[in-house]
Amino acid sequence: MTGTLVLVLITILAFISTSLVLRCQFFILGIIALSLLSILFGHSAHVPAKLSLMPLESAPSMMVLFGIFFPAVTGFEAGVSMSGDLKDPKKSIPSGTILAIAVGLVVYISLPVFLLSRVDARVLADNPKILWEISLFPPLVIAGIWAATISSAIGSILGAPRILQATAIDTITPKFFAKGHGKENEPRNALLLTFVIALSGILIGELDIIARVVSTFFLTMYGFLNLSCAIESWASSDFRPDFKIPKWVSIIGFLTCFNVMIELDLLALIGGILIMGGLLFYLKKRELTLASGDVWENVWMSVVRKGLYKLSQANRHRRNRKPNILLFNGDTEARPRLVQFGKWHCC
Repeated sequence: MTGTLVLVLITILAFISTSLVLRCQFFILGIIALSLLSILFGHSAHVPAKLSLMPLESAPSMMVLFGIFFPAVTGFEAGVSMSGDLKDPKKSIPSGTILAIAVGLVVYISLPVFLLSRVDARVLADNPKILWEISLFPPLVIAGIWAATISSAIGSILGAPRILQATAIDTITPKFFAKGHGKENEPRNALLLTFVIALSGILIGELDIIARVVSTFFLTMYGFLNLSCAIESWASSDFRPDFKIPKWVSIIGFLTCFNVMIELDLLALIGGILIMGGLLFYLKKRELTLASGDVWENVWMSVVRKGLYKLSQANRHRRNRKPNILLFNGDTEARPRLVQFGKWHCC
């Protein structure tokens, strides 16, 4: 009930004004910072005798924890999803994304290490209220959890409709979602569909299962982004980002995402592949032509160019002889056998 009410409130705010919701994020950020300070400057009655990094026997597996935890660290995509609202996306997206990842990494790594040094590992595993107990001002812990949850919800409720609107503008999804409202071109139609999907997830209630499925789709997206980056940097002469990433880094990223998906949930991976394959089949069937072009044209050009260069450097063996028919002159209907002869030798 509470989740539904919060979702309705956030959706109403986003429906009224995006800038209003974004201004609320500064207030939420302040609450999260105060919550972290309350934990850092708190006191603990369960200080361990010595620091132990060995996992407990009863602890969940690494992949189970990863599947539950991973969706919480994808908030840096909020800025990317709202690239159309940025004044200078080319400058803001790389710097903002990298800075968000760096700050998040520091917070998410330092907090577990801090807790492990202040609280016994068994108490951390068995006591779900341990943050409340060690906090300098316990109500700030609850406020920080609420703030972090609402912040993630705001990022999704603002970002997802804009992505849906952009795909509708490219005629990938129905045109109904491409329509915007007001000076800021607010995607209200897409917002309503996002609300329905989010509400369905809340009503299901099995958040741990949902988190694992969501993690699979996030990893699928990250994997294909890495693969796309590797292909673009190899084949496309127009792929010139401001900062260069070696192709092997992108390939390792793709393989890592794929391996983690296998370890995380094989059924979710199969389901994700089927859905992605269905989308690919749907888009191929529609034969869409995007203004951004198709990288596969560059891929085939690179393969052909490399092949021609290799052939020009090699001595052709007589067993590889293949005649090239240059020209047949005259009416093809009057010379059907000649045309068939050419097809036998050329194809």
